[in-house]
Amino acid sequence: MSKLNYLHLAFICTVVQLPAQVIPYGLSKDSIVVPGIMNSSKVQSYYQYKPLNYDSTSSPIWIVVHGDGGTGAGTINNLSTIADRRGALMVGLTMHGAGTTMQTLTSLVSTTDSNGFGQIVNCEYYFAGSVVLDKVYRRICYLESRDSINCYLSGFSSGAQFVTRYMLIRQAYPDSIPIRMALSMSPLGYTFPTDTFLGTAMPWVCGTLMLPPQFADCYHTRLFFNWNCNEHILKYYNENYAVCIGDQDIAWQGTGGCYGVTGTTRLERARNFYAFCDSNAVTRGTVLNWQYAEIPGAGHNEYTLFQTKWLPTDTSTIAERILFETPYHPVTDLSPVSYFYAYSNVDSIADTVFVNFGDTVHFVNLSQNATSYYWEFGDSTFSTSTNPDHVYATPGAYTVELTAQNSTGCDNWYVRRHFLYVLGTVGLAEKNQTSIQISTK
Repeated sequence: MSKLNYLHLAFICTVVQLPAQVIPYGLSKDSIVVPGIMNSSKVQSYYQYKPLNYDSTSSPIWIVVHGDGGTGAGTINNLSTIADRRGALMVGLTMHGAGTTMQTLTSLVSTTDSNGFGQIVNCEYYFAGSVVLDKVYRRICYLESRDSINCYLSGFSSGAQFVTRYMLIRQAYPDSIPIRMALSMSPLGYTFPTDTFLGTAMPWVCGTLMLPPQFADCYHTRLFFNWNCNEHILKYYNENYAVCIGDQDIAWQGTGGCYGVTGTTRLERARNFYAFCDSNAVTRGTVLNWQYAEIPGAGHNEYTLFQTKWLPTDTSTIAERILFETPYHPVTDLSPVSYFYAYSNVDSIADTVFVNFGDTVHFVNLSQNATSYYWEFGDSTFSTSTNPDHVYATPGAYTVELTAQNSTGCDNWYVRRHFLYVLGTVGLAEKNQTSIQISTK
């Protein structure tokens, strides 16, 4: 069984006892809780729009991401006529203010926590937004009683920056979402899959050059540790993805810095980004499988960019046809993907695992495309076994990390922060709390 199917099965097993629900027709709002986030909100909220012609067996999900100053509900309002034609269940993510965990421009989730080595240091940790979208997708599948739902993803302006970087990051940190097509519409900038462009250094988010952590003793402060292997870029170039831009989106966007070197307008940056990736794909031994379109007569306006047609008599808009009618092609997964779960006396897959002091913890490795592994159990002990067993000497809360590497040296790192609680003499009521204080007697 593949990792993604296994994870989906795990989700079904963990929610089967919950009361059945169905997403209502029209506009509604929902949210999910994201584990692993410390000292900040764990909630990701989103709006939903279910059209009256939604088919509970075949209709797709359309995830839309708004730009600065927008809202998930506002984007749904701008684009709902397209959803009506396609019978698509729209999901409008909340990307600013209360009810959001993700950072729009980076496609990452940020959390502050200690470094895990007993030192009083606040470290800012990041992990991929694919963790969040995966949970949104799985909740929708559950509510609609469907095992799998084809998905489409689009974003406008800063939301488009989220989409283009999300599609890059998910090559190293995949989700279980069957994305049939993704489209970024008129972002301010793109992440070029290179460390330099025209002689200018391209640090994240302009490129793939990763800067050192803020604190030297904050280990693995980015979950996408060494995520930009050649295998990741090759897979990115073969994704079902489209770059779209209005041909009148030509307002001056400033010069200087890594964004400035890619162009002075959004239109120029889109052309340069697509041209670079098209050429770089050949250099890396593949071809670019993306779509590219310039929307005629459209400036920087979400409604106009998505609602413009090639001809007035067309029944579909340009963006709609690219998103929903481009033939899907499968994408081969070449890079290592690190993932694991753990259990003690009972085989249980959960976001948080509780074990009794002295019990053996069994770690199950679900990594793919890897040949070697390095485990860090959070108590200054390590293992290179594939599926190690471990006994913790002290009750407490532990963060567990696994690095998976392939034969070319490409590695992928996965951390489960405050994932495993080793209990001393702790009452049952405390054990069942979401957040507990561990104490021994």
